[in-house]
Formats: sequence, structure tokens, C-alpha cells
Amino acid sequence: VRGAKNGQVVHVAIEHYPTPHKPPVGQVTEVLGHAQDPEVELKSVFRKYGVHEEFPPEVLDEAERIAAHPPADEKGKRKDLRDRMIFTIDGEKAKDFDDAVSIEKMNPGYRLGVHIADVSYFVPEGSALDEEAFERGTSIYYPDGVIPMLPFPLSNNICSLKPREDRLTMSVFIDYDKQGNVTGSQVFNSIIRSQHRFTYTQVARLLEKRDPDPGFEDAMESLVAMQELSRRLRRNRFKSGSVNFNVPEPEILFDDEGRIQNIVIAEHNIAHELIEEFMLAANQAVARYLWDKKVPSIHRIHETPDEDRIAQFNEFIQSFGMRLKRTHHVRSTDLQHLLERVKGHPEERTINTLLLRTMKKAQYSESDPGHFCLGFKHYTHFT
Repeated sequence: VRGAKNGQVVHVAIEHYPTPHKPPVGQVTEVLGHAQDPEVELKSVFRKYGVHEEFPPEVLDEAERIAAHPPADEKGKRKDLRDRMIFTIDGEKAKDFDDAVSIEKMNPGYRLGVHIADVSYFVPEGSALDEEAFERGTSIYYPDGVIPMLPFPLSNNICSLKPREDRLTMSVFIDYDKQGNVTGSQVFNSIIRSQHRFTYTQVARLLEKRDPDPGFEDAMESLVAMQELSRRLRRNRFKSGSVNFNVPEPEILFDDEGRIQNIVIAEHNIAHELIEEFMLAANQAVARYLWDKKVPSIHRIHETPDEDRIAQFNEFIQSFGMRLKRTHHVRSTDLQHLLERVKGHPEERTINTLLLRTMKKAQYSESDPGHFCLGFKHYTHFT
């Protein structure tokens, strides 16, 4: 049993599965630790779902080699944006910064820039890194940490848009008129140098008091312009059919020993809304770009809800004196109007939650029927 003691959690490889007359037989492959240890509970979940915390040596070696020798000649092949006011806005605990934003006031309107770390450049097709990333599929975020899809020398270093460091990116520039309507867009390879690493809390405070903290004076004009544009984009989005499910998200707080200290409602301030609008805009712009170029790609789709489920939902909300205009061929604008009517009422959370459960799940697809709940004709996950 590899030295396991009573009360410890172990990982077992089953050699003979149970029958009606015999118990299972297995071999202990790893002793995880004591059952009440939070770290052991976490490891148990990882083992249960086949999640690997460590990277194979050859993958780590490849990542460290690439991170140690970034390509100097690539900089001359990309549009140089290093002199622009570009910065990141992330959570307080974030260590990997994969998107940055910029804005220019045009006459008239705005030019929004969204810059995404060009990770694919550093992952050669068919390499050990590529194969490991394929196996993992995604980074896994849990309340107090992350298991990255790529090793930290890439994800937290050369592919992280750290301030005052040259980084390779894919940039999307979107032009808007004064009302926030798209007038044009372009996508290209770029190189940036982030000027600041902002947190959501910092940006919200700066925008509320309009008095820059020392060291952030140069970014204040951009932040104010971003707030102006994001408000117009948000207004236009809900007017055009996006559904705003106002369902609070929980945030789990831990003490120094990794034990749960409290569960609170996650903060969602004006800085969160700003980044949310810009990421949605970039994803939509790239989806349109690929569609116009007739490039086969993976779309993020959300299909129209099932009519029977909408009818059941409509029957339920009638007990609150509410009803939908239609249950056949329901539109996203119908649902948004309902949520606006119920806002601030005691039944708001119940109706929001039930309507969310009535929706179909969003999924990835080669076809492109659009995104129902966002009200977008084309949408993908670029950011």
C-alpha cells in the first residue's frame, strides 16, 4: 500500500473490477495525504477527472528553451504598437495577462484596440508543447489557483502581457462613430509594450473620482474614453437583443491555510463591464472577419430556446402577473424586455434563474446560426 496509513487518501489503479461475489482488487499508485487536508481534497478531484498538475519533462524543457530565446527577427515582421497607450485590466490575483486594450479618439468617434497574446506563435505544430496542450484542452481555474494548459515559462512569462515588456500579439482595431456603431475593423499581427497593469478595482476607483493616482496620469484620458465607448456599446447591445441575466456569481474567500473563510457575491463594477464589452466586440469583429473571408473556423453559437420550455416558463411567470408576448419564435428582445420589467421586484432573482435554465447551452460549432442570447449574427472566442 506504499506506506499508506489509516485515514489517508490514496489513488488506486483497479486491476479486477467487483463482481456480485468478489470485491474489487487494485494497486495503490499514490498516497495523497490525510483526508481532512484541503490540498488532498483538491488532489482527489484532479485524480478523479484525470487532470495532470505536472508537465512531462520534455514539455517543460521545450517551454523553457522557447521562453529563454524569444525571436528577435519576428519584431520587424509585425505592426509596431509599442509607442501606443496600451494596458491590461485584470483581477487582483491574476498572474497571466493575455489581453490588453487601447483607444484613440477619432474625428468623429473612436478606434478601439484589443490585443491578444499570440500564444500560437510559440507553440510549433506537432511539438511536445502542442501535443500536451491538445491533451489538456484548456487551463483549469479553481477558486484558489490554476492548472495551465501551457507551462508557466510561456503562460506566465513570454506569453503574458507584462508591463514594459515587448510582447507578440494579435490585434483587432474596431472603428466606431459617436453613437458606438461599427464603421470598420482590421486584424493583424503586432508587437506591443503594455504601459500599465491595472486591476478592476483601480480602474473603477479612477473613473469614479476622475483624479489619477501618481504614475497613472498618462492613462487617464484613455480610461475616460473607454468608459464613454463601453457605455454606448452596452446600451446598443441590449437594445439590439442581448439578454442581461442578472444572476450573482459567488466568490470563495480562503484563509492562509487554504480553508474556506467566506462565500460572498463577486464584485462586478464599471471596469468589469468595460472589459466585458470590449472582449465581446473583439470576438464579434473577428467572427465577422472570418465569415467575410470565408475562412472555415469554430464559432461560439447559442441556439434559439425550445418552444415547449419557453411555454412552460411563460406559464410559470403568469403567477407573478407577467407574460411573454409570444412563445413561438421568441426573440431575445422579448426576453430582455421581460427582465427589464422584473428588475427590482422580489421575484427578479427567481425569474432570472429560471429563464437562464430554460435556455439551451452555448457550444462550439463549425456552422454559424448566430448567438441567440447575445443577439449576434456572428460570434467566436478570439479573446
